[in-house]
Amino acid sequence: MKQVKTFIDRLPELHPIPTGMSPQIKIKSKIRAILFDIYGTLLISSSGTIQATTSSTQHLKKAMELSGMIDELGTAGNSMDFYQKVIEYFNDRIIKLRKAKKAAGISHPEIETREVWSEVFKRLRKEYKIPVPDPATIQSFILVYEILNNPVYPMPAMIEILTKIHASGLPMGVISDAQFFTPVIMNYFLTGHLEHTEYIPYIRKELTVFSYKVYRIKPDRRLFDAAQSVLDRKFGIASSHVLYIGNDMLKDILPAYKAGFMTALFAGDQRSLRLRDHDSLVQGIRPDYVVTHLQQVRDLL
Repeated sequence: MKQVKTFIDRLPELHPIPTGMSPQIKIKSKIRAILFDIYGTLLISSSGTIQATTSSTQHLKKAMELSGMIDELGTAGNSMDFYQKVIEYFNDRIIKLRKAKKAAGISHPEIETREVWSEVFKRLRKEYKIPVPDPATIQSFILVYEILNNPVYPMPAMIEILTKIHASGLPMGVISDAQFFTPVIMNYFLTGHLEHTEYIPYIRKELTVFSYKVYRIKPDRRLFDAAQSVLDRKFGIASSHVLYIGNDMLKDILPAYKAGFMTALFAGDQRSLRLRDHDSLVQGIRPDYVVTHLQQVRDLL
């Protein structure tokens, strides 16, 4: 774990790329609760989303080294063909699981990456006689591998805006495509501590909706309905007084709009902005606000 912490401590700083869009933050209605997307909104993401990462054999090898797996690979660990085969096993398993879930009627299925990698390592044990790593080692490996494939960094003013909203007492949550490592990374950026946790500082636990927990990804409405159910039942807040902020017109703004939320398109980084101009599903949908820097969220509150 020490090697993993050192690796994350040395992550290169990322900066958002301006989108050229102008903010639209004229207040239209009182906001009584606020919900955020994470990748591309609270975090700068080099791929713009958790789903669009590109696997690399070099990254796979390095992740195995830093997590302490490499010594167990024997001669297989010296061949890049081995790492390519591991990636193929992983991708093949993902495709089969998603296909099965779609056949079961889930239109936007999510996969729990720890479950997939556990299956991959079981397959490697049979074919290469490699021991299956313990769960903690697998988690460390996945964390490093995902960061290598999809470098992330806090969006400017992320810490400031989350702490201010939390201090105000306004109910605050997240609805995000995520895996177990997402709150781990967020916790590190907010506190400097690296620990395996399911929750993010300043974010209400009951308003934390992660795709890997419900096995569905955005734009599935169930993620948004789950948050609204809590807001209604525990806080007595109607959906019309909830603001959702995300960077993707299809995966964020559309389902939030259908759930009855106010919406703010985060247009602060060219990498992650997804306008979906040619997608018929978002034709006629307009966000209530456009935010080009997280500091502007304060003006909406």
